Amino acid sequence: IEEVHAMIYSEANAVTGSNSSTNDTRRKTGAYYWLASAGSNNGLWSVDNGGNFNYYYYYCWGVRPVVSLKSGVYVDTSKHNGTGSDKYVLEMN
Repeated sequence: IEEVHAMIYSEANAVTGSNSSTNDTRRKTGAYYWLASAGSNNGLWSVDNGGNFNYYYYYCWGVRPVVSLKSGVYVDTSKHNGTGSDKYVLEMN
């Protein structure tokens, strides 16, 4: 792994999906998560369970990590489905 950090507002906003004007299905995780970006009054941006941006001081369950892989490292999604019981595995060329 090259780097890991919590997703920031500009990264979440750059994610495109089926309806970017109201919410984004690719941002949608079914849970609220913080973004590592402060807005006015030092509160943090978050993404709600429907993929919409919100501005909260509380009421979130976690953060969404951004993982940058080193060259040649990849996730082979054909062998696992990414669930808790069948996690993805990093592989290398």
